[in-house]
Parts: sequence; structure tokens; C-alpha cells
Amino acid sequence: MSRNDLLFKKQSKLLNYNELLDMIQPYMSEQYRDIMVNANDNNKTQIMSYIRQYLTENDIGVENYSFEELAEKLYDDMSGFSFLTKYINLEVNDVEEININSWDDVKVTFSDGSVKPADGYFYSPKHALNIVRRLLHKS
Repeated sequence: MSRNDLLFKKQSKLLNYNELLDMIQPYMSEQYRDIMVNANDNNKTQIMSYIRQYLTENDIGVENYSFEELAEKLYDDMSGFSFLTKYINLEVNDVEEININSWDDVKVTFSDGSVKPADGYFYSPKHALNIVRRLLHKS
């Protein structure tokens, strides 16, 4: 653990991850609307900078996350496809289909015919809706 992470954990107000996501997402969408709507690899550095700034200025942390891990997870949940990213980017081999039956029921079908619950979950119906909208926007 780096010195910055130790300072971050000692000084930060610890929140539940879902609470933090619900706080930062509207802020980022309002303050940095143009860059968030067009989030991609080219502007990831800038968005990450804004996330880090928010965490630092508001002195917020989440238990069991380093500063950088938290910033990366927030970026993925606000700009990426959350836990679905690894299936979409084929980090998990042989994905045939992703079935989002409801916000709390996501199944992955593999090319061998097996169907398994996704490794991850949406935090709320609102989180699921945001990710699905992002998926539809990119398709």
C-alpha cells in the first residue's frame, strides 16, 4: 500500500460504494457533461483527473479500495459498462450472449452452451439503466 493510500484511508470519510456512486455521478454529469457524454480512451485521463479531484476535495473513500482502485471503479461505472466490460471486451473467453433479465439478474451464455450468473452486479435499477443506455448509445 502506498503512502498516499495510507493517508487517503486515514483522512477520508468512508462511504458505501453505492452512496458514493450516487453522489458523484450526477455531479460529473452536470459539471462535465460534454466530456462524460463522449467518454472514451482519449479523454479517460481527464475524466480520471476530475474523479480524483472530487474524491480529494470531498475527502471521501470506500472501505477496501485504494485511492486509484476507487477512481478506476468509479470511471468504469460512470463511463464504461461496469462489470459487463470484461464480457464485452472478451476478457472472459467464449462469451456468446449476455442476458440482462432485470437489474439484479444477469446471466452470461458461453459458446459451450453453459449459462452462468455474471461475475458482478448492478447496484440498483438506476445503475442498470445507465449502463444499458450506454450500451445502446455505443451500438
